[in-house]
Amino acid sequence: MNKLYFGDNLDWLEKMVANSVDLVYLDPPFNSKASYNILYKSPVGADAQRMAFEDTWRWEDGAEAAMESVRRSDVSIFRMLQALQGFLGQSDLMAYLAMMTVRLIHLKRVLRPTGSIFLHCDPTASHYLKTVMDSIFGASNFRNEIIWLRSQNPKGSQHASKKFSPSTDTILYYAKSDAAPFYEDAIRVPLSQAELLEKYDRSDELGPYADGPILRSASMGVRPNLVYEYKGFTPPPYGWRVELEKLREIDAEGNLSWSRSGAPRRKLRPIDDRGNPIGSFWGDIPPLNSQAEERIGYPTQKTPRSARACHLIFNGARRRRAGPLLWLRDGTACCGAAGKSMGWN
Repeated sequence: MNKLYFGDNLDWLEKMVANSVDLVYLDPPFNSKASYNILYKSPVGADAQRMAFEDTWRWEDGAEAAMESVRRSDVSIFRMLQALQGFLGQSDLMAYLAMMTVRLIHLKRVLRPTGSIFLHCDPTASHYLKTVMDSIFGASNFRNEIIWLRSQNPKGSQHASKKFSPSTDTILYYAKSDAAPFYEDAIRVPLSQAELLEKYDRSDELGPYADGPILRSASMGVRPNLVYEYKGFTPPPYGWRVELEKLREIDAEGNLSWSRSGAPRRKLRPIDDRGNPIGSFWGDIPPLNSQAEERIGYPTQKTPRSARACHLIFNGARRRRAGPLLWLRDGTACCGAAGKSMGWN
């Protein structure tokens, strides 16, 4: 059953049971120092607006209490924050990091040992947040820094710019432990017909194929157990890529060929193609334009397509029908999860 918790996520996280969540996606305020209004239709049909939230963090708004909470939870993480404070002082950015840290500690607590967390942020603080997450989850549990191209038409200005136009967000992906799985094959993208024709550009009596290696390269190292004779051919010390039984199977299926020089090659068939893996750069997700039917008026709304992209990626970190997901702040992502029949909180 899906549940929606309204309010400060810290209040709810403190009540949640430890080791109860499979996956966390959070899209917290970015410390943009901006005030956001939410647009909506009034009962008479006219546009109206009200304050949605103020994305400005101040030291006096509870940062000291957050620092003390971190100290009570984990002294080593507190020392990391102290080091950052020595550089940043009692600044708005330091307040933001302190309040994020206390929440991330709770998120680690509620994650199962096989769980993963995805933190959506921007370049304003992504480098500091990575330091915080390294301290909490361990640098060895860092999996990816995903770069999200959020706009292909960055805003212009009447003034000359002194920097490249900012157009990307960052998603930091961490596992709680080495036991957290990743299902790469579950999120591969099938090749288009044009891509298949380009990749499998040869043909024989069995159909199209691509020419591929069956021998290990020198860069793969020496493998004495894979050095054996087959049909009068014995490979170099690096060996075959497969064991003898598998090589016989490949040959019997008509997928072993021999070059004019007598070197063996493997025929790769389209039917065995697993598709392209999802990479750590997301550059093919269009933004939500101002006239889109999906727009609900929330100022930092993510596109439904981006929510589906998140869903696709998260399938790589979580089996379907597994335990609950925890989505923090991003209502669009909840809609995307609900649309895919995934449990979320």
